[in-house]
Amino acid sequence: MRSLAQSVIDGKDAKSIRFMAAWLGVKFRLHGDTKEGIDCVQLLKKFYAMCGLDITLPDDYSCAPMEAPTFFRKEMASGRWKKALMAGRKKHDIVIVNSRHCGLMLTKDIFIDSSLDSRRVALHSLDEFPSDTRFLFVRPA
Repeated sequence: MRSLAQSVIDGKDAKSIRFMAAWLGVKFRLHGDTKEGIDCVQLLKKFYAMCGLDITLPDDYSCAPMEAPTFFRKEMASGRWKKALMAGRKKHDIVIVNSRHCGLMLTKDIFIDSSLDSRRVALHSLDEFPSDTRFLFVRPA
């Protein structure tokens, strides 16, 4: 069975591979945004900055990862972000898991995140989650 990292490499997307190589294994740290520690929201910001897209969060946004889904729902309502259905998901979409956590799709089925659960930046397959897990996919409009 192929590893999740090998699946990302086999996808031959240079941005995803470079991003994964740079951040995989970095410790989770709430409000962190460096290689010393990073949270899920800051990880998203790093990827989009690498792509030249500014997803700067408002000054009054606390960047607490559990608030990210609320933020993205407001952004979708404003038209700055759009929702993708499960069947329409694609690499570089943001995935929101169970309305409380977010990650970045590196392939159609694998995402990278930084979470308290794994205590580091890690790769996950959508298939590893229970069938009742709710996913929301968003991307810049």
